[in-house]
Amino acid sequence: MRASAIEGLNGGQAPMFDELYDRHVRLVAWTDGEHVFDASLNWVAFVHHGEAFSAATLQWLGPVVGLTHQDRRGRAVLWNPRDPVTNSRVVTAPGPAIRPPRPPQPLRPAGRPQPHPPRPPLGGWSELDFEAWLAQTSRAADTA
Repeated sequence: MRASAIEGLNGGQAPMFDELYDRHVRLVAWTDGEHVFDASLNWVAFVHHGEAFSAATLQWLGPVVGLTHQDRRGRAVLWNPRDPVTNSRVVTAPGPAIRPPRPPQPLRPAGRPQPHPPRPPLGGWSELDFEAWLAQTSRAADTA
């Protein structure tokens, strides 16, 4: 599937957005590679140096490999059909992040046909759903 152009970001230019699905093939978010917006197009996370952070709390959420957003243990939480769903073997918590400026709210992307469920990643899916992934509040889960 191809990314969707959404007007309203980057000074009127139309950045390309990719849809992000959970393990149950529910469309739960959109990303432009730097920012993650929930299904209601609220800015909920950002990506810095291959790591996702909560836009609200600055808590580290986990690594991002291609279009797969992982939990702190390296297990897939979000995926896109353009990239293979992957897990990471070794995950190291990054240093603190600096919140980027809030991006303008994008316009609603065009609807997408629902993709086929992907093959489960080696090691299985994260136990966290999208909301739980966003709600992580401490680094205690890093060693779980």
